[in-house]
Formats: sequence, C-alpha cells, structure tokens
Amino acid sequence: MSNGYTPVPDVENEIRVVERSLACADTARPVHPDRSLVPVSTGMPRSWDGRVAYAVSHMGSPPVLTTGSIALLAAVLSGLSAWLWACAYVLMSMMAPLAYLVWLLRRGQITDLDVQLREQRLRPM
Repeated sequence: MSNGYTPVPDVENEIRVVERSLACADTARPVHPDRSLVPVSTGMPRSWDGRVAYAVSHMGSPPVLTTGSIALLAAVLSGLSAWLWACAYVLMSMMAPLAYLVWLLRRGQITDLDVQLREQRLRPM
C-alpha cells in the first residue's frame, strides 16, 4: 500500500543534534562520574538458563580448554618428559597470570577475575 510519498530526512535537524552532542562531548563530563560504582554481576546466576550459560562459558574458557588439551596431549605421549613439559607450560602460561589476577583482586584493583570493566583491563592484559 504505497501512496507515492517518500519521507525526506530532516538533514538540518540531524545536523543540530550532532552539533549539540559534540558540544556536550567537549564538556568532558563522563556519563558515569564514578565508574567504580557500575554494577558488575559476579557469582552464579539465579535462573537455570543463566546457570547453564555460566557453566558452558567457564568450561569453554581458554584456561580450561588449554589445560585439558595439554593434559590430553601429555597422556597420549605418555612419557615423563611430556608430563614435565605440560606442567611447566601450564604453570607459566596459566597459573602465573591467574595468580596475578588473584593478587589484583585481593588488592581491590579489579572487581572480578573476568575483568568485566574495560577500565580495569589495562594492567592484567
């Protein structure tokens, strides 16, 4: 059902909106003045689908998959040196960064081990 009318965008109004938003951006006032108060959900979700998503997310996380893959490879090679190399790799590539994240968490520099707030990612990453 076409009446032949094609709406023309109000370009002048859009220009004014953009100019106003740029003027507000120059005030350097952040949207959230105290970003430490931004709510971050930590812990186990309450709904069943949230719990399933939480479990799948943690089982599919890089540290878990990498540790499992390295252990599987060491089991297939089944030599003492394979297990020693696997343990050394997991300690250096997984446990050292995790220990650093736990240290930052205990000092209060990050809110959770997932480092959900972008402002907190600079040091651990």
